Amino acid sequence: MAKYGVGLKDLKIGAQAANGGMGTSLVSVGKVYKETASIIDEDGTVTKHFAENDRYPFLTVYEAAGTTIKFTLTDIAPDKLKEFFGGEVESASKAWKSPMTSFSCERSLSLETVMGVTIDIPNAFIYAKLNWNLSQKEVAKVEVTAEVQAPKVASEAPMIIKETAA
Repeated sequence: MAKYGVGLKDLKIGAQAANGGMGTSLVSVGKVYKETASIIDEDGTVTKHFAENDRYPFLTVYEAAGTTIKFTLTDIAPDKLKEFFGGEVESASKAWKSPMTSFSCERSLSLETVMGVTIDIPNAFIYAKLNWNLSQKEVAKVEVTAEVQAPKVASEAPMIIKETAA
């Protein structure tokens, strides 16, 4: 029976397993802004090798590129800001204090579609930016980018697409 990849039901994030593999204690990132989640394979490189005066190559080499996952969150609670931007949360005032340096992290991701497909990413390099238009018709957005990286466990694939467990 055919499986279709339609819509996003939930997106979970968490620390990688102790051995660097797929994390097992992932938690939902919360509400993902409508129609912002995507998985995009970057365009690869095609190199054609020709002999003099030949129209067609005698050798063509294709080199695949990476995969990028993007999604946008609207929760700007201090703990969410710390998770995606680093810094610290001051417990007394419940305020987030941004760091002086740039922040990125490596986490495991799991995306579940509304049609029963799960995409697991054992090792993602994650960074974010704040997009906050102070209009009354907009909402503050945390735009997150996750670059799929090679897994740290040799027997694990960089991306696993499977039927969602019941």
